[in-house]
Order: sequence, then C-alpha cells, then structure tokens
Amino acid sequence: MKSSDKKSVTPDLPTVEQIEKIANADQEQWIKLLITGGARLPFGSSESYDTHPLREYFDKHRFGGTGEPIHLELFTLCAEKIGLIERAITGEYISLRDVIIDEMDLYISPRMSELLPEPTIEWYLAKLFEEIQECVAYALQGVAEKVACGAPIYRINHMSGETSMVADNDQPSAFLIGKRLHRDVSRHISGLPAWVQGHAFKNSDLDALKLFYGDSALELTDEQISARRVGFRSHLGIDYSSHTKIQTSLISSKLMDALQEVRTRYYGPNFSIADQQTWPKQKDVVEWLKTSLNLSEREASAVDIVARPDALRGK
Repeated sequence: MKSSDKKSVTPDLPTVEQIEKIANADQEQWIKLLITGGARLPFGSSESYDTHPLREYFDKHRFGGTGEPIHLELFTLCAEKIGLIERAITGEYISLRDVIIDEMDLYISPRMSELLPEPTIEWYLAKLFEEIQECVAYALQGVAEKVACGAPIYRINHMSGETSMVADNDQPSAFLIGKRLHRDVSRHISGLPAWVQGHAFKNSDLDALKLFYGDSALELTDEQISARRVGFRSHLGIDYSSHTKIQTSLISSKLMDALQEVRTRYYGPNFSIADQQTWPKQKDVVEWLKTSLNLSEREASAVDIVARPDALRGK
C-alpha cells in the first residue's frame, strides 16, 4: 500500500469529548481504544491498524532519528496485561518481563480531562502515556523489591536454554538491590530497561518469597528485610554472605546519591516526556554535577547517562 493510500484511510483524531463519551458508555471499550492505539493493534471489528481512530497521533510520536514508536513497548505490555495479546507462561522459570506485567496495576482514570479546563486530544493522550509510564515504573520497583528481599535472578541462555544464578554482587542484581534501597522510582521511561532482557525468576522461589514476606515488603524497614532475607536465603539453600557486601557498598556510593539528586532536580513534577521545553540538556546536567557535587567529568557523564530517559539520549 502506498503512503498516500495509508493517509487516505486514516480518520481524523477524535475529540476529547468523543473519547470520554466512549468511556462513560463502556469503559472496557474505552481502555481498548487507548491501548490498541499505543500498541499498534486493530480496534473494534477492523482487521487492520490502518483505520484506528488514534493512529495519526501514535504514528507521529516517535524517537527522534530512529523512526521507532515512542510508546510501543509500554503499550504492548498493557495489551498483554488486559488480554489483548495472548501470553504463554509455562515451566520452572518466569521471565522478568512477565513478572513486570503481573506486577502492573493498570488503572487509568476516565476523567483525566478534568485536570485542564480545555484539554486537547494531544494533551489527553500524552497524559495517558504518563499514567502508563508510572504504572510500569512501579512494576519495575516491584521486581527490585523481590531481589532486595532475596529472590535470586537467573540468566537464561536463549540459544541453549541453560540457566545460571546471578550473584548479588553482579549485574543486574546489584543494581536492583540498590534501586530498592534508594527507593529509586523513575517514572519517565519509554521502554523496558536492558536488564529485563534474558533474566528470570524461578517460580518456586517466588512462592517461597510470599511465605516469608506476604504480598509485599513495602511496610518493612531495611533492617527487617535484611533479617528475613537471611532466613529466606537459607530456606532456598543459598549463601547469604555476598548480599551483605553489596548492600554496604551501595549504601555508601556517592554516585547513587548523585543519581537521586539528578532525578529530583531535573526529572521531578515539572518534567514531561511530551514537552521538549522541560527536557534537561546533557551538558547542563553534567556541568551541575561537576560544580555542585564535585564529580569528575567521567563520573558526571556516567550519572547523566543512567538518569536520562532513553528518549532523551544525546539531547
């Protein structure tokens, strides 16, 4: 199909009022409309995405220079969460990606437009993306909580199918333990981080984790988690000593503290992935880290790289 043909079948974007009318009549259809738009899936009786009512918006928002849809991966997770895409979860292990989907608390308010007197459809859909970003961000933090509580990560070789346990002082386990310790919830993400790929939990380990911690360890202090972790690791037959070393080093890391400072200063409430005017420039962040926190050029650049959302790399 020629590009001109595709353009001819693309409907005009609906108004906020039209979308809210769907929400008021049938919230299930409303959420399907939004999620299929972002996930590039057909909506309603159509067999093609070409005629999706929101296609014009989602086709327009892409990573600069790459042509990759900026929303696609996160909306695909949502599509799997609500059953628009079938999932196949079997076997002894469960991928971190599937755990993230299970952890997602996908609630999107049908009354988002009440936040502005005269919202545009572009604002409405950008706000939708922010809601989904936050949903996935807290699911990622849920994975970090499991690792900090003692659930080991396994690295899976997709060629051979062989698995190996990741040590606590190796990546990504060390990073996730620190992520939980520092309550590092970055809400400005455009896709799953690289550490998700190729890693899994063992289902039996997660079952045992519930015996020791219940449904969540959010109400526990770091000291309480450390105490329970000893018993949990002993129950799994895993040596505990490596965790105590990594925990100490992470608590005293000046770069972890600097990362948190950057998150607060540059990616707080005034930042929006949909508004380029709020994007911090790399040179400005690096210079601030050097002058305010006394980091070297190399250290400051490393902190900026870790803190910067994927969509802003090189900006």
